Amino acid sequence: MISRCTIIGRVGFVDIKENEKMGKILRLSVAVQKSHKENNEWVNTTNWFKVSVMGDKRVDQLNDIAKGDTVFVEGDFSIYEYQAQNGEPKKDIQIVASVFRRLSKHKPDNDNEISININDDIPF
Repeated sequence: MISRCTIIGRVGFVDIKENEKMGKILRLSVAVQKSHKENNEWVNTTNWFKVSVMGDKRVDQLNDIAKGDTVFVEGDFSIYEYQAQNGEPKKDIQIVASVFRRLSKHKPDNDNEISININDDIPF
């Protein structure tokens, strides 16, 4: 069976961890925004994906990935369930990237500042 997906979105959370078995792991969240019409008005929906990039060389090449950068991700995904701190059941999508590319570097300006909130009760 194949469980592959491709997303293009903006980076939120970024973290680099080191694992004895797998070496460096870049962990990040990627927001993908989708627009659709409801009652003649456009509505934006944002979906968050957890992404992992593994391997020392690959992670070293991506060490300047930052919040707001636009990225292309392709990889295998899985859905996992967990219980939030408030006891509510949650689901998350985890993508292990086989292809990861930065499409553009975020250049913040005062007129168009991006604010991204990450749910702290995600056990990632």
